[in-house]
Amino acid sequence: MDNVKADRFPTKLIISNLHLAITDSDIHELFGMFGPLVSAAVRCDLFGRSFGTAHATFQRCTDAVRAMKNYNGVRLYGLEINIKVTSEIPSLVGTVYDEKSQNMKERRRKIRRKKK
Repeated sequence: MDNVKADRFPTKLIISNLHLAITDSDIHELFGMFGPLVSAAVRCDLFGRSFGTAHATFQRCTDAVRAMKNYNGVRLYGLEINIKVTSEIPSLVGTVYDEKSQNMKERRRKIRRKKK
């Protein structure tokens, strides 16, 4: 799958270790500069207090990967933020995707054998 095909899929980033003062508009501002966002929000409890995590879903996979490469490990309000891709596209994730797929197939086979 080439990057053109990969860009047809929205890609979600999970951002963690955020300072509790970070807001939805901060996430939109920070990540929106890399490309169009489908959605972006800070995860909060019922009282509106931040859990210190957020998501940003990009229309294009390449924009999400670019944002992750630029911001992963960067200090924001004194905390080093962590970013992970949750929507994996084989051409961009490469062998990690293939290994995960293969590992899942092997696990399923082992579980099926144990049930018999």
